[in-house]
Amino acid sequence: MKVSRKVWLWLVCAMVFFATVRAEDSGESIYQQGMAVYESNPAAAYGFFLEAAGKGHVQSMIAMGHCCETGSGIATNWSAAVGWYGMAMKKDPVKTCQGLGAICALARGIKKGGVAERVERFEANSSSAAQIYEAAMRLLAEGKSLDASDLLDRSFAKFPNDQRLLFMRGVLWRSRFDKLYTSFFFYCVQALDASSSVGKAADTVIKMDRGVDVVDGFQMLRSSIQEHPDDLLLRWLFAIQCREHRTHSEAAAEQYEIILEQWDVGPSLVHQTYGNILDSLGLHEKALVHRKITVELEPKSWSYNTYAITLNNLKRYEEADRVYAKCLELEPGVAMHLNNWANNFYDQERYNEAIEKYKEVLEADPNYVRALVSWGECLSELDRKEEAFAKCRQACQIDPDYAPAWNDIGFAYEFGQGAEVDYQKAMDAYRKAAEKNSAWAMYRIARMYVDKKGVARDYEAANDWCRKAAERGNIEAMDKLAWNYSKGREGLELDPRMAVHWYQNAAESGSGDAYLRLGGIYRTTYPGFPQDIGKAIECYQAAAKHGLSLAHQNLARVYASSPEPQYLNAEKALIHATAELETNPENPVMQDIMAMAYARDGQFEKAIASEEKGIEIVSKRGKLPAYMVKTLERYKQRLELYKQNKPYVQKPTIAPTPPSQKTKVKQTGRRSADRETKDAIALYKALYEKEHDGAAAYHIAKIYQYGGRELPADPVKAVEWHHKAIEYGFPLSHSSLISLHLSTRCPELWDVGKALQHAQILEKERSFDSACLASAAKAYAQSGQFDKALALQRKALERYKFGRVSAKRLALLEKYVDMYERGEKPYTEPDESRK
Repeated sequence: MKVSRKVWLWLVCAMVFFATVRAEDSGESIYQQGMAVYESNPAAAYGFFLEAAGKGHVQSMIAMGHCCETGSGIATNWSAAVGWYGMAMKKDPVKTCQGLGAICALARGIKKGGVAERVERFEANSSSAAQIYEAAMRLLAEGKSLDASDLLDRSFAKFPNDQRLLFMRGVLWRSRFDKLYTSFFFYCVQALDASSSVGKAADTVIKMDRGVDVVDGFQMLRSSIQEHPDDLLLRWLFAIQCREHRTHSEAAAEQYEIILEQWDVGPSLVHQTYGNILDSLGLHEKALVHRKITVELEPKSWSYNTYAITLNNLKRYEEADRVYAKCLELEPGVAMHLNNWANNFYDQERYNEAIEKYKEVLEADPNYVRALVSWGECLSELDRKEEAFAKCRQACQIDPDYAPAWNDIGFAYEFGQGAEVDYQKAMDAYRKAAEKNSAWAMYRIARMYVDKKGVARDYEAANDWCRKAAERGNIEAMDKLAWNYSKGREGLELDPRMAVHWYQNAAESGSGDAYLRLGGIYRTTYPGFPQDIGKAIECYQAAAKHGLSLAHQNLARVYASSPEPQYLNAEKALIHATAELETNPENPVMQDIMAMAYARDGQFEKAIASEEKGIEIVSKRGKLPAYMVKTLERYKQRLELYKQNKPYVQKPTIAPTPPSQKTKVKQTGRRSADRETKDAIALYKALYEKEHDGAAAYHIAKIYQYGGRELPADPVKAVEWHHKAIEYGFPLSHSSLISLHLSTRCPELWDVGKALQHAQILEKERSFDSACLASAAKAYAQSGQFDKALALQRKALERYKFGRVSAKRLALLEKYVDMYERGEKPYTEPDESRK
């Protein structure tokens, strides 16, 4: 049986570790015996070195690595050599620096050749480590990263303890995402001077690559860049870590821009990873530019592979097919590249063809479990969920360490996708994924503790898991922690500073919503945490770049009514209010904000007209819940101000008080809804009857719509309660009613005309809400108005792209766009005989 390189490495490491634990003798005498017979009898020497290495003798470990590398006394074995060098490096990094020449020789051997002859001119003319460093930097600037790597490899025999050269070589290995070789060099960098900027950076990256202190690690690297802004390697390392942890993409893109401004061409791996970052930000056309440069600098299979991925992102599927063919022509039978080619079919919804390609992947590498999981996703799309679940289980049997497969199994058990709902099995699967550092699994465990799924509610455990997930870059966990700190909920004390900390991390990781909420915190006065309107404006501006309409609302509100005069700006208020009102004229909040802007500009007649329009919109809704009655009263008070030619000035926002009894009822109802559905309905009914709360009616309707463990679904009652929710000012029920009137599961409710009525209301009153627009589009398509449906669906898709939404959700939205373009209805009308 063929043993993989990783397996060989860890077997050797384990052998040395256990041998070291039981040994006290330094092994020096045994090592000397081996050296004495090395020339005449390498095999005997190997035996002595092995025994001494087992006793923890570092020089013997290096000798073992040399024997395995050169085939002295034993068959050549690169993986074993790497293992021995690695153990020596971890035990005594400084001493092992002397063996770096051997490690670099090994690296050149693995690269199958090298470019040593191209760097001899630099080596010959360089008499100092500083000159070598500058020569390597020039090669990087010219895009000759392989030449720079080889120059560094050849220099270590002469300058084995130069920290900057070691750090540069480590960064170059890390740029190729090779953590093993990176750790060799970074352990040396750290051992030589842990207090230097590069020593601290090396230590940080070693920890981050083990999933330790990731959030703090990013802060440390950012601080190092601020202290040493001219060190491009620190910037590069920060950007690489952003890509590794799939976070801080915007900050990474900024670093790559700075790097490429300084370098004429730049290394291929800069363009490669920058292209990955741009793809993650949705900037695929810009990414394509860097893909082409990467292919020109290194026309290898891996560069063609990512070139094809970007073409796939641009939906240029046929071009992607051709590039994948070129990729596999250069390096046939590479499972990862075959898998990506299969993904190209998956994205075209050619699921059966994708399955055939995934089979090719597994023929090339039977242990490539990612293909099994993707095969399962194809089966799930074909509504063969039990088979999909079986593929995930098969993947876990082949590789118990593959976290995504355990995540899918946990999801299947938690939500009944291909398996019976079993919260205990879901928790077990998530825990196995969490053991493999899956941040998503950690967050799901946290939510299960809050929602009492298979476990008693335990806020302390939930917050511990949520914090672990957030520290590993999970945006949902960051958002949840920040929200709870900002409100003092779910076992956390009110702490605005911690809320800012986590929202800031979520925002830097690409969450526009986090910028929005961060702005809200800065606009609020908390005990010991004063209001900061300037920072709030900065946050809202960042949120606006993500396309969030609420950001424009808040900017208009601040510029028109800030209690701090230096931030009042009528012109900016009008710009933001006008832009948003044009897309959402029936939103009373925007009419109110527009009135503030007009009044700030001295246009009181227009302010009066806008405020009256907002009041009219609200008044037409009939019976109003208590909170809307209060809102309407505020609108009328502002109207009186404008009639007196006075602008509105907002009062300072005070920190929230502890949750009210009403809020507690809502929270308790939501938490009860999953398992104790009857209790949840009782709680919501009490709230509805006491305060005519539309949201409470909506939650009751949703429980009846989907049912629960104690209560079967009752679509008829769901319709009844959705109408009550609408009666008391809760418009989201229009979207649910569309689904109910177009549901083939309940033929007696089928009514395209009613669905269309609700769609028209949503289009008018909720044009800012992507989900409502998509729901309305389905009703229009079902009625045969495909042009209208297509326009709304495209609008919803554009708005979704600016938010935090999964690739699967985006693919589903795009699927409906394609359907409406072809004139296909989203639902099959039920047989009349069943109505």
